[in-house]
Amino acid sequence: MKKRTISAIILLIILIGSLIINSKLFGLVMMGVAILGFNEFFDIKYQNKNKKLKYIQLLGIISMVLIVLNKTFYQIEMNILILLPIIILSLPIIIYNDNELYNIEDCLYTLGIVYFLGLSFQNIIYLREIDITKCIFIFIIAF
Repeated sequence: MKKRTISAIILLIILIGSLIINSKLFGLVMMGVAILGFNEFFDIKYQNKNKKLKYIQLLGIISMVLIVLNKTFYQIEMNILILLPIIILSLPIIIYNDNELYNIEDCLYTLGIVYFLGLSFQNIIYLREIDITKCIFIFIIAF
């Protein structure tokens, strides 16, 4: 328990420092937090499954990072960012062809994580770029 508390305090210090310094640095820190969140959500459901799902996890992280860092480091159309994870995460259903290993339910679960975390963190980064005081206010309410 002490380990989680200490790591939370360190992460909070890094978040506040990056929030004040620069929006691009804040975007990178938010990307790291989003990856940690994705791994937590993914491990909740798939901790006892096959190691082949590590590729699915990697594809999900790449899709989420593309969504999170959009409009901060590059500009990609949103419809492409919505369709790309669907295509990337649906192809393993055909490739594996094993209903026990990876099926449509697993695909939709992973897509939900990608969209939920990706769009949430993208909006937080966008809010930081628009107005830092509103972003600080939201962090105060959240914590």
